[in-house]
Amino acid sequence: MPPVKRLFTDEEDERYFKRGNITEIDSQIDADIDEYFAAGSSETEYDNEQDFLKEYQENGEDNEEILDDIEWEDIPLERSNEEQDLTITIDKRDQSRKKRLEARRRNSILRQKILEIRKIQFGLHLVMIPILLRTLQNRVDWCKDQRLNRRLFKSVPKLIVKKFKKDIFSTTGEIGKLRTLLLGLIFWFRSNYKINSNGFRQNFIRLAYLLKFNSSSSGYTKKFLDIMNGQEKYYGSRPILDKEDPIETIRSMAKKKMANRDILVIFFLIILKNTLPTYQKLSLCFALPLINYKSPINLKHIASQMENGEGQVPNKFDSDLLEPYFWIELTMAGADEKMIIIDPIVHLEKDQMVSKVQIDERVSFFQPLDDFKLNINQDFTYVVSIDMDTEVITDVSPRYLGNLCYRYFDFPPDSVYRRSRSYLSYLWFEKYLKALNKVEDVKGRTIMKSIAFKHYSVPTTLKELRQSENFVTMEQLNAHQQINFSGSRPPLLFRNKVPLYWKDQVINLKSEQHWLILGRRLKAAMRPRRMKKHVNNRKYEIKGLYSFDQTLPSLRLPNTIVDPETGSRKQIEDVNYYKNKYGHVEIYCDSLKPKGFEFFQLDPNGKIKALIKQYNKKIKGKHSLMPFIKYVEVVSGFDFKQKRGFAIPLINKILVKENDLDRIRPLVQESNELEGLQCWRKFLSRMSISNRLEAQYGDA
Repeated sequence: MPPVKRLFTDEEDERYFKRGNITEIDSQIDADIDEYFAAGSSETEYDNEQDFLKEYQENGEDNEEILDDIEWEDIPLERSNEEQDLTITIDKRDQSRKKRLEARRRNSILRQKILEIRKIQFGLHLVMIPILLRTLQNRVDWCKDQRLNRRLFKSVPKLIVKKFKKDIFSTTGEIGKLRTLLLGLIFWFRSNYKINSNGFRQNFIRLAYLLKFNSSSSGYTKKFLDIMNGQEKYYGSRPILDKEDPIETIRSMAKKKMANRDILVIFFLIILKNTLPTYQKLSLCFALPLINYKSPINLKHIASQMENGEGQVPNKFDSDLLEPYFWIELTMAGADEKMIIIDPIVHLEKDQMVSKVQIDERVSFFQPLDDFKLNINQDFTYVVSIDMDTEVITDVSPRYLGNLCYRYFDFPPDSVYRRSRSYLSYLWFEKYLKALNKVEDVKGRTIMKSIAFKHYSVPTTLKELRQSENFVTMEQLNAHQQINFSGSRPPLLFRNKVPLYWKDQVINLKSEQHWLILGRRLKAAMRPRRMKKHVNNRKYEIKGLYSFDQTLPSLRLPNTIVDPETGSRKQIEDVNYYKNKYGHVEIYCDSLKPKGFEFFQLDPNGKIKALIKQYNKKIKGKHSLMPFIKYVEVVSGFDFKQKRGFAIPLINKILVKENDLDRIRPLVQESNELEGLQCWRKFLSRMSISNRLEAQYGDA
């Protein structure tokens, strides 16, 4: 029998175990065993490995006796000085794994913080919309002040007024020399009226810093308080209006010919209104300086950015703001299809100071840069214009901003894109406009919709595709969504390969049970748009999915039944008629409640049902002729988060007859009064015990 071969050397053991390659070790062991039994020596007592194992199993006890006869070497319990210390090397991968877990935890906390900040920013964004719209109405009210009008008009040279008084319009409706006159008026205005303070400003970095480090529990730091209270450093020196008579402060600015650039636009508008001989429509445009809830601010470096002075106002002229917040639209009589856009303060090029455009044409030079690295202080979401005569506020955002098609999509009521923050913001914006306007500008909305669908950009990168509010690809849809290919819009491609679809083409699909929960039922003979595999009690089921247009509102539960004896319909008096095999009734919408019956909310402790049971028992004991109070538990929905993979019915109300409500309400009121009296009884008894202890043992 050949000698037993050592499987590995010390270097090989160390190398293999460091690498953790146990599979290679096992394979090497099997190879050595095969080599041992395949030696073919005459001294081998066994033909193969199986014979050796069989012999060992049969003679196991004898083997143990042989092992007992062996004289084992005595091993000292104390370690000698010659022995070396045992060193254990910990794999570096364990330390790196801990670092990865710690980094993942920190990123999760930071991500949660970012989501909270985004929610607060979105809430502030919605709150600011009506405030800014009301501010625009106040600015127009300044233009009605007679003293302000006379003071500003007197400052205009008579030569300029004389040129505007001439008939500068041809009979065909062309504008003629008006653009040249307007440029001359702007040059005169800029040379005589000066900027001495700051106007509207958006400061996203300061807001993000305040939201991130706003922790009243740990206390505010000195740096946080300095940033929060030092508004002049981050918003500039803004004019302070008199609360009692703000128009007097505006008159003083007009007299000094000095104001911020936003108020100077109002001054120019008043001068233009008094200088023009005739005009059809003169409107003041306002780009709302709202909080950008989508700004990609890096919260990790927000503190260092504030220390470096980012977000601070450079000067009182607002020179870092490249676009104005106010400008003027002028539509002349006889030229309904043309308009003149006037920027008297900010832009330096003549084509941007006075621009002649068609009424359905896009104006691109008012939109701030989309790159957040180059433009950190301005972001326009809505642009509105207010008519100087009717004071109707119109949304003109598509004329000056791009990629706004989603605001005019006809989304289905169940579309997930209706719940996006951008679309929700637009819905609130529309509500505010309807509340402030006396009449609705239907023609203006039609024009803005046509402009929006003419001017949009196709995403070219994956980041743009994910952030796009207009387009989606088939790969971005889930299993319950489908594309409606019946649209009339032209097909588009992403990177000239992947088809792009408009988001209003996306159809949401739901099962029949899901539509019933939402209070809708399937139309007759409807075929499912898609089949999907579902798991029900660990078994697979194939269910059909249907779209919203394949459903109708669910019918109200019947309150009458056909009498089998007479054949006539009679009123349902017993609420147990609606009870199903599970002992309750499924009513997912209040509109499906049968007539003659009402809901009664349950308490989490089950007190209501106990009171009804006690009342029925009391009536039965007295042998009264009063009927029992009958009720049926109502399933109003399902909880899918309580137990993963299961739908737990939500039962928080009961269905009773209308007459029984008059008996249930006194029971609940009496029970509440009794609980209140019991609380007073406990309070008084504890108070008496406390007084007695104080009287007997107070001195001790």
